[in-house]
Amino acid sequence: MKKIIYIMILAIVFASCKKEQPKIDWPDDPMPIYEVIFLKPKNDAIEAFEKAVKEHNSKYHNKTEGVSAYLRRIVSGKKAGQYIWVEGPMSFEYVDSKQEIEGHMESWNNSIMPHVDEMTDSNYLRVLTPLSYSKDGNTSPSKITNVTQYKIKKGWGNNQKVWDINNKLLQVDKISNYPLSYTLLRPLANNGEDIGYVFVSNHEDWASFDNAFKDYNYNQEIDKVYGKEERIRMWKKLRELQDNDGSWVSKLVE
Repeated sequence: MKKIIYIMILAIVFASCKKEQPKIDWPDDPMPIYEVIFLKPKNDAIEAFEKAVKEHNSKYHNKTEGVSAYLRRIVSGKKAGQYIWVEGPMSFEYVDSKQEIEGHMESWNNSIMPHVDEMTDSNYLRVLTPLSYSKDGNTSPSKITNVTQYKIKKGWGNNQKVWDINNKLLQVDKISNYPLSYTLLRPLANNGEDIGYVFVSNHEDWASFDNAFKDYNYNQEIDKVYGKEERIRMWKKLRELQDNDGSWVSKLVE
């Protein structure tokens, strides 16, 4: 019976997708943001750096429900050896309120920065909520993240075309119970790298890199919804519209 219902759902979705592009449900209110700061600690001060960040976060952050501040260490790929200080999801109103916390910036400048060799980048990233996927609704920081940056090629309407394809793939992910949660984010400022968006997939352990897709074939799931021809067209179009600008894996510092 469950199998029959599943096939019926696929048939309905397939029919509707053939008729028109699934609509992206952009919210009326501003989508949440994350603040990210890339830091390269001094080689002889890594332990002191991690300790200072933990103490700073404990005293000045993690006081508002749903907003987390934490530290990640990049263990492989682009930017390996650096750390990322992250806070979010939040609003810019929340960012304004942080500036009023007495001693907050003094703590950062006097306790953390003396252990830092270089701050290599800093930005705010807007969560593209309608294009992101939460497998279990958990918003806590994952232990491991796999991050890929994409450049969207210049051209009229290219951004929307990329969002539309990601939205079509999201419909497959929802139906097929895609194995990993992921978030798409858009940088607020252009740091010179022209990053169009960032794709972050979440892992709770290293084994999931081997096991998450053991019994899941993504192309087959796409074919069930849109057909093989449309799947090939979508992947081809994405390759034409965007370039992979590098990726990295980061581990939560606990």
